[in-house]
Amino acid sequence: AYQLMRETGLGIAENDFLDLMSATASGEKLRTKLAGKIVLRVKARGEAYYVNPENYSVTYMPNGDAAYKIMREQSLGISNQNLSQIIDLSK
Repeated sequence: AYQLMRETGLGIAENDFLDLMSATASGEKLRTKLAGKIVLRVKARGEAYYVNPENYSVTYMPNGDAAYKIMREQSLGISNQNLSQIIDLSK
């Protein structure tokens, strides 16, 4: 889980992170844009946060165990057949 956070997380500037955590319209817009993503606070030792796509809440993930728990609770299942249809765009 920790490796997944580091590989798929998006770095976020501190001013954008503060905006993300605010109750302002721009914070709501940013949470909508980042829904379903893991963001990493670059200036805060890479702290990881998950933006829930269902309610746009932001959850701190202090370690790999916490990240794994969030993934298990909030992820969707996929069949092997559908998984094999995903194209790896990173290659």
